[in-house]
Amino acid sequence: MRAAQRQRGVSLVELLVSLAIGVILIGGALGVYINGRATYTLNETIARMQENASFALKYLERDIQLAGLWGSHNEVGAVDGRALSNPIGGLPANDCNNNWSIQLTLYMEGANNTRPAGWTCIDAAQYMPETDVLAVRRVEPTPVATAALQAGQMYLRSSLAPRGQVFIGAAEPGGFAANARNYPLIARAYYVSNDSLGGSALAPVPALRMIELVDGGAAPTLRDTEIVAGVENLQVQFGIRPTAGPTGAVAYVNADSALLAPGAGNTIVSARVWILVRSETPEAGFEDDATYTMGDVIFTPPENVRDHRRLLVTRTIDIRNRT
Repeated sequence: MRAAQRQRGVSLVELLVSLAIGVILIGGALGVYINGRATYTLNETIARMQENASFALKYLERDIQLAGLWGSHNEVGAVDGRALSNPIGGLPANDCNNNWSIQLTLYMEGANNTRPAGWTCIDAAQYMPETDVLAVRRVEPTPVATAALQAGQMYLRSSLAPRGQVFIGAAEPGGFAANARNYPLIARAYYVSNDSLGGSALAPVPALRMIELVDGGAAPTLRDTEIVAGVENLQVQFGIRPTAGPTGAVAYVNADSALLAPGAGNTIVSARVWILVRSETPEAGFEDDATYTMGDVIFTPPENVRDHRRLLVTRTIDIRNRT
């Protein structure tokens, strides 16, 4: 009599248990992947915002530190050819407003939460409402040799006397001491645009932009350049001290303060800058309902862009050649 043959394999119950365990393991691995991917994306977003903020601050910091530098000295009253002292001709046709490029007495100025009146170089349709505008005038500290002067560049010839003369092109003015040097004249204005070059009508991305006096070939011109995308707000306050002497604490005021008027007797010695950076893309499931305090502004993100993350940075910057 033959023994009953044994069957080998798994039972239905064992198979179902195995499938259940497999589903749990796969689900766990998928969850780890999704969470890891979300963390990676978040870290990338934060790193990009930090990078954009740092890049924007780097531009602003150097210009503010050197504001009011006129080559061999910082005495604007000794500079001829500026807006209030026999202004030169040949200014850019797009010079923003009357003698904007050579308003050297205003080595640093701005507009508080508004587009400056009469500044044609900032397109009203591009300007981001309720943001500040900052303008800085100075020279580049590295002098240019006589043989290297360009026809379309504006310069300041400066000596230790102190003496200075604004001029355009390759013919440097005479009558200076042997220690005189030629310095490229810098006039820049920073503002926030409501739509970056990388944005679209469906998802506009704000950006920090710069109006800059540049070599136009035959004559100087103003150029509007995007510095960095994602900057949603710029706020600036000016640090002032009485002209009579560098004593007491610095008082920080907005650009429209009466303390900055020409007859107020105060000198701008520093600037406090706030930059609010927004992520360039929305984040599903995220809502930014925070408020951001920047100078005299308390900013609440609009409803339609609350799905973007934000980073607020601030820095106080001293002007090197002011006390």
